[in-house]
Amino acid sequence: MAAIARKAQLVGEIIQRLLTEKQVEFGDQRLYFKELIRELEHPFYPEVVIGWIENEAHLLSVTDTVGDYSLHEPPVQQKKRIAATNENPAPAAARVIELLNQYVKLHPHERANLSLVLFNSDSSKLPQAVVNKIGTLHEDDEEVHCQIILRHTESKRLRHLYQEIIESADEDVDSYSPSEATQDFLARLRIGILVDQAAPPDPKDGCPYDVSFSQDVIARHAELDWCLEAYSPVPLDELIPPRWSRRRPAAKDDLKSIVYLCCPVQSKETWAFLTAVTTFKKGDWDGNPDARLLPVRQLDFSNSQTAQIFEETHNLANWVVNYDELLDRRQLQNQSVRIIRYKQSATQGRNLVISSKASSGLLKTMLKSRLRQLLLDLSDEDYDKLAEKLIDDANAISGDLALRAAKRGRSANELIGVVLSRYLIRHEFTGERYFGWYFLDDYAEWLGQREEQIADLMIVSPEESDDGLLISIVVSEAKFINDSSLASKKKESQKQLRDTVRRIYEALFGNPNRLDRELWLARLSDLVLDGVQFSAGQSPQVSVWRHAIRAGECKIMLRGYSHIFVHSSDFSDTNSFPLEQVENCYQEVFARKELRDLILTYWNDDNPTDVRNREFDFPPSDDDHKFLPPTSVKRKVDTISRRSSAGDISAHTPKNAPDKIEMPVRTNETLENNSSLEVTDNGIAETIVDPIDSSDGTIWAFSSLELVVNRHVEERQVTEADTEWLNQTVKQMKTGLQQFNLQAKLKSEAMTPNAALLKFEGSSHLTIDQVAKRQSEFMTTHGLNIISIQPEPGIVSIAIARPQREVVDLATIWKQWTHVKCDGNQNIAIAVQENDGSILFLDPSQKHAPHTLIAGSTGSGKSVLMQNILLGIAATNTPQQAEIVLIDPKQGVDYFQFEDLPHLGGGVIVNDQEAITRLQKLVVEMDSRYLRFKNARANNITSYNAKVDASDRMPTIWLIHDEFAEWMMVEEYKDAVSTTVQRLGVKARAAGIYLIFAAQRPDANVMPMQLRANLGNRLILRVDSDGTSEIALGVKGAEKLLGKGHLLAKLEGESSLIYAQVPLASDDFSNAIIEATIKR
Repeated sequence: MAAIARKAQLVGEIIQRLLTEKQVEFGDQRLYFKELIRELEHPFYPEVVIGWIENEAHLLSVTDTVGDYSLHEPPVQQKKRIAATNENPAPAAARVIELLNQYVKLHPHERANLSLVLFNSDSSKLPQAVVNKIGTLHEDDEEVHCQIILRHTESKRLRHLYQEIIESADEDVDSYSPSEATQDFLARLRIGILVDQAAPPDPKDGCPYDVSFSQDVIARHAELDWCLEAYSPVPLDELIPPRWSRRRPAAKDDLKSIVYLCCPVQSKETWAFLTAVTTFKKGDWDGNPDARLLPVRQLDFSNSQTAQIFEETHNLANWVVNYDELLDRRQLQNQSVRIIRYKQSATQGRNLVISSKASSGLLKTMLKSRLRQLLLDLSDEDYDKLAEKLIDDANAISGDLALRAAKRGRSANELIGVVLSRYLIRHEFTGERYFGWYFLDDYAEWLGQREEQIADLMIVSPEESDDGLLISIVVSEAKFINDSSLASKKKESQKQLRDTVRRIYEALFGNPNRLDRELWLARLSDLVLDGVQFSAGQSPQVSVWRHAIRAGECKIMLRGYSHIFVHSSDFSDTNSFPLEQVENCYQEVFARKELRDLILTYWNDDNPTDVRNREFDFPPSDDDHKFLPPTSVKRKVDTISRRSSAGDISAHTPKNAPDKIEMPVRTNETLENNSSLEVTDNGIAETIVDPIDSSDGTIWAFSSLELVVNRHVEERQVTEADTEWLNQTVKQMKTGLQQFNLQAKLKSEAMTPNAALLKFEGSSHLTIDQVAKRQSEFMTTHGLNIISIQPEPGIVSIAIARPQREVVDLATIWKQWTHVKCDGNQNIAIAVQENDGSILFLDPSQKHAPHTLIAGSTGSGKSVLMQNILLGIAATNTPQQAEIVLIDPKQGVDYFQFEDLPHLGGGVIVNDQEAITRLQKLVVEMDSRYLRFKNARANNITSYNAKVDASDRMPTIWLIHDEFAEWMMVEEYKDAVSTTVQRLGVKARAAGIYLIFAAQRPDANVMPMQLRANLGNRLILRVDSDGTSEIALGVKGAEKLLGKGHLLAKLEGESSLIYAQVPLASDDFSNAIIEATIKR
């Protein structure tokens, strides 16, 4: 009655939630209700009772239930029984058909000659049930011919069983006929009897039959015993016996298998009942308050009968199937038997174990062939041993791996991949630990997924710590492929891993009100109990572990790896990246070189961590292991972070994390200064310049300027947030490239004022166009704002905008500016290059075109750039060396502070007629200078000034025209400017005359073609549209600049566009420079 009440309470709680809650999360609804039905079919209690046979008390255990009635029978076989059992054959028949289908799938040539041995079957109904199942499945298949053989080690039982089969056939006209002469479908399904024991098979011919099936054959040899268990009662209204495994923990080398006859956890009431039952067989309770006896069935595998059964069944058939409650795979492995498939029942009942002793010679040959292709430089004997080691390790995971590999070439690749993945993960953990290895195809039903469509492997490793019980779960999906299928296999592997990890994650850490949470914890507890291996000399608290897991009193780390091993000789892109849409999952791709070294490391039993991580910028195995409590929403306060063993190896240094990286800095090519870009430990680029004094010991045009510059230099501060953002951006970019099936081999990374500058190795798998096509997807999917994609020799350089840009200080840049003051300076520092952090110079006298266009919309930083150029000219030239003509239609409002500069002469020109006059005078001045050059036999201003006296030297002339587009709407002015610029275009450089024109929108109607053609340098800041960018720059791209000084330069003489940041001069600094110049 208590059991009925408890079941009603369970159902009532579910119904109440369904009726009262807005949303009920079941998890996997199909699995949830399947488990619920199975639980309700269980009697709960009592599971054992006392029965009387001839005045003697016998312990009886539950064997069947109908409704709320249960049948209890002796738990061990009666030695003298001959009659067949009456148990339901349907579950066993379903298993048989499942196995035959799998066998035919792997051995299609056996379809017309399939043979099944029912070994020591005590059920007369089982053959009939198997026949009915086969008939239903293959009614329309003319090729199927199947022979069922009955074999029993006891001849009396065999005769009795066959007699009952004949009698049942006579009683049921619709049943199969045992006669071999029947001409309908049943003629293709024959039943025979095997009396003699099977002899060892001829190695050449193999076993005579395909499959041998045994149900409870091993369990029948069990004996009744009692085990002392800890007395830890739970409340009766919390006890659900079907959720507890009946298997008792055992060491991997233990030859005994023990199964409880009742739930190992009890309430006070049920413990009292069991103690009373025990007194009938073991005497009065000894009064120990901490322990009680529980009845068990115990099987000793050192028993000669058991060993004989193992030997005969493996002589009979290629596959030996045991559908048995007591049989454990560990015992079969101790008998040197290869386990092909192991399926654990949910918590109790029979396990399915498929084993074989068939030769693996063909598989060994296939593996050796694949290993030789990697050119491992091993001897033939070593290749043999390496193949054997791979097979042994695969069998330790699941014999199904080796079985499939022997039949299908692609599965041989899978075997290598899974074994290597297991090897890598094992060494991610430190020290001696307990591990359970689970081939997930064996647990596909448990996970609610289809075989061969889920991840390959799951590793469970429990440990006791100061923080309590910690459970590490690592899911692995491996591919061993060539590069022709790389893109599709990477996606497939990602999906399989993502689906599997997400299902486990949501079950353990998702909605705390999820109905199947306790079921999943029970499953995890059973996995630890059944699969975690330990030796007899070890004493892990497995029973304590399973209690803690079920109660949620543990913390769990869940991680996933997709391991892609590429054996093609022409593939070299080893890389790693985190997967999207699931936490703590990574894909690691190993090229042939790393794959080869990993296999050699595996062969030598060395730690693979260095080889695994040497090409990774951010090795996933270095990330902390984070443990979270189940059954609750993820909270940081509940998280425990621990370093992985890979992260503890001091010898490992990430490939792109050297102490210092030096890169050339672009400066004036006429100088021989030593400059470099130093990347600090924080990964931040800093320009380091060794100053070179001029021959006369001065750097600036006026000696006082050096003091002004030094006084206004601002020290650059690198924050932890900057470093963290750079690292995160690198990870995200690599992830994005990999997900788009683009190569992601990072060569270097640095942070510029505007962006993270990432340089990837270019190849046919990573081009400028491929990245550009994905630019919007990088933004929307990965949150990466790509502002430039630039080609370099063998490099694709990608700049990603910073969320918080850095203000570049002009005084700091000038501190690094080196120039020789001989007869003035025309090489002006205008910005800091994004590419390498070096100074960008405008050199109209030699390197670049003599005339320049500056364009930029409001807020782009155009005025700041113009002012910097003015300051640069004034600070590095005396009024005798440089003359400035400044024209501003805006009445000079941006240049009030420059009006008193001695270089400016007549001040700022704000009238268009005056501007036309000044432009025309420049042409006259140019012609005049050429006459002087002729007389002095000089070909340019530099040569002329070097020949004449100081009093006769001519200054360079800088005409700077801001907002010229405003007056270009006036036809007279437009014609005057176009004519003047056209005349100055070719001859002005030699004469030392340089033009700089600036406008917000240099549209076609204000910038005629002849004017555009003569302004060879383009300094373009952010513009309003891609059309304006094309007019100003010749290409699109300036419309994507960030503004506030973000510059895109197209300089004559440079091979490509240059991204840069214009520095900002503070008012104090500008005023101090101008004041020092005026005083001089």
